[in-house]
This record gives sequence, C-alpha cells and structure tokens, in this order.
Amino acid sequence: MSELRETVAAARGAISFLSSAVVLWYEELEEAQRLLTSAEDELVEALQSAPVGELDEQVMTLAQRVGTALTIRDGRALTVRHLLEDYPCPSSRPPASPSAGPDPS
Repeated sequence: MSELRETVAAARGAISFLSSAVVLWYEELEEAQRLLTSAEDELVEALQSAPVGELDEQVMTLAQRVGTALTIRDGRALTVRHLLEDYPCPSSRPPASPSAGPDPS
C-alpha cells in the first residue's frame, strides 16, 4: 500500500482522479478492517467471561458494534471493487486484440 501511495504522490499532476479515489477508499477500507477486528476481539473477550447461556446488555452492544463495523467495512470494500472493476485505469486494460481475420495456420 505504501508503494501505491508513493506512486500516486509522485505522479500527482499526471494521475487521474480515479487513482486518487482508489487510494483514498482503500485507506478507508483498511481503517474499517482495523475497527472490525478490534470490535470482534472485544466481543470474544466478553463472551468468554460471560456466564454460559447468558448474554447481558454489554455483550449485545458489542455484537451490534461488530455488525455495524462489518457493514461499514463491506460498504468500503464494495466501493473499492466498484472503482477498480467499473473504471479500470488505462494501464490495466489488456492490449487490444488484432482485428479478426483468417487463422494463419
């Protein structure tokens, strides 16, 4: 990721808005993943210390936090995917194939 950031920064004048958007949203995705991991860890700790068969309000609140963090992470992942799939950078497009003609073999 740091290499991608350096490339975008070095080519700031020549780089498209799309490349900057991909970097921005990928950074947001990384942050959302960190928050989700943290929320999951807290939930696991709370579940391990809770009495068997009982889910108190704290555990339910943590479970809702995990659900929210997951939704945010997935939304950001979809945004990155959308940017990469629907608006490919010119350098990532495959070369144009030669015009169809008879098979030389």
